Amino acid sequence: MLQQDHEQEPIYIIESKKRCVELGRDPNKPTRSPKNIMSESKLSKKERRL
Repeated sequence: MLQQDHEQEPIYIIESKKRCVELGRDPNKPTRSPKNIMSESKLSKKERRL
């Protein structure tokens, strides 16, 4: 379940890991970052301005 070295972690991290387990997620696995929804054309226009 949770790692045994949790005494050294701040309480908010411990609570966050507990919540992950409650939600059925692995608390030691990072979540995916959000996908960039900027369109290719907007991205190229932005790059040209720089």
